[in-house]
Amino acid sequence: MFSAELSYVRLLVHVVRGRFEQSGDKDRGASAIEWAVITAIMIVVASTLAIVIRSAVQNHSKAIV
Repeated sequence: MFSAELSYVRLLVHVVRGRFEQSGDKDRGASAIEWAVITAIMIVVASTLAIVIRSAVQNHSKAIV
């Protein structure tokens, strides 16, 4: 009944498994380094934004109250 769909899923699993085996472990280290760099950039951006907001609140604290 679902033989066409089942054969498509089997083909998809076969292709994905083949690509995974071809990639090996060489890409895992680069990906980890990329995530570390992205995380560091996000921390710098968040820290800078926190400093700007804090200084703005401190400078205008009398007007806020």
